[in-house]
Amino acid sequence: LPAADARPCDCFYVVDSCLIPEVAHPFIGDPVAKSWNVPLGSAPGTPGQRLAAKVREQMEMRVAAGASCFNRTCRVYAPAYRQVSITALMHLRALIDLEQDPSMNPGLLARPGELRQAFDLAYDDIRRAFTEFVDDAANAGRPFVIAAHSQGAMHALRLLQQEVENHPERRRRFVHAYLAGTAVPLDVFSQSLRHIRPSASARDTCSVSSWRTAAPRHPDSRQLRTASFYAGSGWRRPTGAALANNPISWSAEPGGPPSDALKYEGALWPLPANICLQAEEGRGRVPSGA
Repeated sequence: LPAADARPCDCFYVVDSCLIPEVAHPFIGDPVAKSWNVPLGSAPGTPGQRLAAKVREQMEMRVAAGASCFNRTCRVYAPAYRQVSITALMHLRALIDLEQDPSMNPGLLARPGELRQAFDLAYDDIRRAFTEFVDDAANAGRPFVIAAHSQGAMHALRLLQQEVENHPERRRRFVHAYLAGTAVPLDVFSQSLRHIRPSASARDTCSVSSWRTAAPRHPDSRQLRTASFYAGSGWRRPTGAALANNPISWSAEPGGPPSDALKYEGALWPLPANICLQAEEGRGRVPSGA
């Protein structure tokens, strides 16, 4: 790989959800297991510190895998942030409905104000990290991309609206945003993104591409259907057409020609030493033996 200083671009990478039930389960019985946000900054030796350490381990592994495609051309900046839990994400649509109709029964959403604050806390960590990154004198004049997945892409879309769109100098350096695994409604480009455009070609700059990362019948598709987006001053449900780029052919046309399967080179993901290889092969994961 080229030395970091020889790479012509920078990448601000926002990692996806790592505060998942499997990580929080060992802490059931302690209030920290019900936290809306990753408890970064907890006192040493506490359950919060141990949970945060597990989540950071997941973050580092996912950044190493997910951002690796940028290593030849970009210096990668990937902040740890107090992201919300999967449980919080699953309740977001209920929060949106309640804000639109305060008279409705909140159901299981007992503390909607806390949930709203949890999303703002996660986003504010990302926003502060981004402004420090983009305005750092050491990065002056350097082009940059934003890349994110899932929850990270939800926050990154808000970041584009609030910290890039209305900042001409940042926008001049902005190359592209890769927002995978979430919904980017096309109408956001006629409302809060006027200078940043939906991408239709690999040559586009100051643009956005987006695609789903699970097939319609994949178990994660139900979770993807709960995706919401931030527009203007609050969270919204996607209702119209969404941006959908083929990340191989770059086609964005509905019903466009599929890409050649041979051009997809697969993905390399680290697997634990004690994993059941037969079960993983049944899920379509083929251990490399490396």
